[in-house]
Amino acid sequence: MGRNIVKNLQLNNFCNARRCGYMDKHYTNFLGKSKWKTSLFVLSNVGLLYFDDPLQPPQDLFPVINCDVSQI
Repeated sequence: MGRNIVKNLQLNNFCNARRCGYMDKHYTNFLGKSKWKTSLFVLSNVGLLYFDDPLQPPQDLFPVINCDVSQI
């Protein structure tokens, strides 16, 4: 699956990504049940993108200007 992700990122011109990885996002559904959802996030020259499915177009783009990226 990792190769498909890299191929998809290259097809979408995000091969110059600064950071790429999976994060778990916590949310509560309309019934009040707490859930975790894993998404792929890519920090590139256009901003922070997140994908529910790495082989599909990004779900959203968050523009990022003048930021520092550090590992925690």
